[in-house]
Amino acid sequence: RLRYSRVQSVRVAESPFDRRHGQVGLVIDHAGGTFGGSRLRISYLARDAALALAEEIGARAARADFVWR
Repeated sequence: RLRYSRVQSVRVAESPFDRRHGQVGLVIDHAGGTFGGSRLRISYLARDAALALAEEIGARAARADFVWR
């Protein structure tokens, strides 16, 4: 489960393999993991879907209040 209040960055990543097959990945860095953070990767997405998802996650994270636990 992704807590929007802990999201630190969202980016679209693309390898040569991804470009060849017309797809991209989404990388979400968030606070709270071991050794300073965690990374969630979602692979094999269509570019338009990944950009829309990155925008939505970023917008929700910007509106979320961070709470120390």
